[in-house]
Amino acid sequence: MKLIPLFLTIFILSACSEPVTQMAQCEMGKAQYCYDLGVEYKEQQNYGKAKTYLEKAAQADFAPAQKDLGLFYLWGLGTEKNIEQAQYWLERAAHQDNEIAQYFLGAIYENRQDYENAFDWYHKSAQQDYALAQFRLGLIYWHGIGVNVDYEQAFLWMDKAADQDYEPAREKSHALFFEKMAEQGDAQAKYQLAEQYNTGTGIQQDYKKAIEWYQKAAQQGLPKANTMLGFKHLYGQGVAINVYKARHYFQLACNAGEQVSCENLTAKPPETIIEEKCNTQSPCVFE
Repeated sequence: MKLIPLFLTIFILSACSEPVTQMAQCEMGKAQYCYDLGVEYKEQQNYGKAKTYLEKAAQADFAPAQKDLGLFYLWGLGTEKNIEQAQYWLERAAHQDNEIAQYFLGAIYENRQDYENAFDWYHKSAQQDYALAQFRLGLIYWHGIGVNVDYEQAFLWMDKAADQDYEPAREKSHALFFEKMAEQGDAQAKYQLAEQYNTGTGIQQDYKKAIEWYQKAAQQGLPKANTMLGFKHLYGQGVAINVYKARHYFQLACNAGEQVSCENLTAKPPETIIEEKCNTQSPCVFE
């Protein structure tokens, strides 16, 4: 009979005993071990088993597990969606100052149009430096959702989120800043706002609105705005392809020293774009 080397026996026993020990610790009522098992199963996308262990930890008043269990009910992971159960567990975690639970609890209230409670929970979460809550709070102040419009507070909270490298907050903050300045008549802000709409940075992409703000900037004498209007008409973005108008805008910008417009005075749209956009419903103008 072959004997298994001692070191190999020890290795096998230790490898097998570790998860058993973790489960045993959980069964002894130690919430951290139950939570860790829940997280392991969650990472394996075994949501049914994950929920089982998260429930054990949550019932032991372990806030991270209560938060996760609330999100399981909110998103329908390992169970059917149940907003009431989601709210119950998120509230228990939120009252223990779990900032993520506070944020999602705020979202539940906002979805119900209970803006007072939504604001309170977002604010609690934001004060704990949770970037998503800071971003949402900034939008609430900007649009006056359940509170008075307050641009100073809007920028303050968005900047806090941006300082944590939350890119949507940085982009949205810039977009809102340009929008405010543009409404006050600043030509550069009008151009930058047009750029935001053109690229969809921090704001929903909208070529028609981009053209609107490029036109306003061009009317205040910004040559680069005319250049962009030329490209919009050349490629049919937000308008029908109109080479005649494109050359008109390029000429205006070229006369003001915009070299890129000078280089595109005789440009034509690519054949692929012509085939895609020129039809009886949207006729193109080439001369």
